[in-house]
Amino acid sequence: MKALIRALLVAGMLSSLPAQAAEPLNLDAGRDVHGVAFSPDGKKIASGSKDKTVIVWDVATGKNLLTLTGHTESRGVDFAWVSSVAFSPDGKWIASGSHDTTIKLWNAATGDEIRTLRGHYYPVRCVAFSPDGKRIASASEDCVKLWDPTTGALFLQLKDITKTSGVTFSPDGRRVASATHSLGRDAVTVWDAATGAELFTMPGHSCVAFSPDGKRIVSGGIHEITGRYDQVKVWDAATGAELLTLKGHPFKVDCVAFSPDGKRIASGNCGERNADDTIFVWDAATGAKIATMKGGNVWSSCLAFSPDGKHLASGCDRRIKVWDLAAGLEK
Repeated sequence: MKALIRALLVAGMLSSLPAQAAEPLNLDAGRDVHGVAFSPDGKKIASGSKDKTVIVWDVATGKNLLTLTGHTESRGVDFAWVSSVAFSPDGKWIASGSHDTTIKLWNAATGDEIRTLRGHYYPVRCVAFSPDGKRIASASEDCVKLWDPTTGALFLQLKDITKTSGVTFSPDGRRVASATHSLGRDAVTVWDAATGAELFTMPGHSCVAFSPDGKRIVSGGIHEITGRYDQVKVWDAATGAELLTLKGHPFKVDCVAFSPDGKRIASGNCGERNADDTIFVWDAATGAKIATMKGGNVWSSCLAFSPDGKHLASGCDRRIKVWDLAAGLEK
């Protein structure tokens, strides 16, 4: 029966129904995974874990290529897990943000530490490179900062923003979107990346991503006004107008991503330890659900599409799962 369903999906005869993805490739990181990122060539995945390490994996073989260590306890508290990772656009560097309040830059080929960026007082929850690689954005509970990665100098600090859980650059690098996770005031704010001026704010959510053409923003989390935690929203990136609401997650949405062609959106819910996590893939134009992936008694805390859009990596408990999105077939 499963073989028949897969054959029909490939043939397009069941295209109106959401696909159920098969069991993916599993990479065991040892401790809870909080960040995943594909290299620009799609051949490697970087993951950040609760054991304070960054691991670089070979996507084709699942082999651990490098383990990067250096994040340590902060202010006497052994609480230094790596919460976010990002490759530079040229693939030569990896940035990692940690609960030890620092951002570290690593040589992606050798694993050598290049430099450490210090300036946050609270845990760094998200890091992102600008499209030209000349800036790094870091989100923490105290603020969002923009850095020069080549010198480590602080370029800009965004004002009046706290408890930030997500940050991303627009594809042209001219704007930054931040997601604030604060009781009663979850919001997505769009900023001018050169001046730090606030452009507009949208109510909700705690995770955020730009579409590849920069015209839309997707967000997920607990909505400030409605209190709904199971929704994903798509916004007009120029005006902040709401375009779509995607419903169906059984628990709080914790991560969102656009596919490289902008035609699909992936979202994952955090769930609870004894409840299945769920990853949905949606049609970005219509909001229709087109695929479902189940993690099984764990939760999805991070997502990343491969550069060719054929695979989706998710951080699920101690595992990184790599899903083949071609008709929901196993990689």
